[in-house]
Amino acid sequence: LVGFFRPIPTTSLSTLINISWVALAFNLFSGFSLFMSNASNYMADMSFIAKMLLVVIASIATWQLQKALKQNGAAWDSSGAVSATGLRLAIGVLVLYSITIVVSRLVAYL
Repeated sequence: LVGFFRPIPTTSLSTLINISWVALAFNLFSGFSLFMSNASNYMADMSFIAKMLLVVIASIATWQLQKALKQNGAAWDSSGAVSATGLRLAIGVLVLYSITIVVSRLVAYL
């Protein structure tokens, strides 16, 4: 969506996003298990709270991107260009998950 891998149809990304929801479910389960082992320390740490907030915001942005793909993916493929809204959503999701990864590394130092 942001200009890489143009030969791949954008409609095929819907399948990839569905797989990412399954991966998120596994991450939530394992993360909750780890959280329960040290809950009082995690809840007092601002980097952990920031990470959780970023995961929620990134998940909402991914959901919005998935909706946009379902509604406009075929039109984007036929025109050969992604709308400005779709591009903003895709870049936003990339940035949010990149920041989440960096903040997650800070949590590892608890």
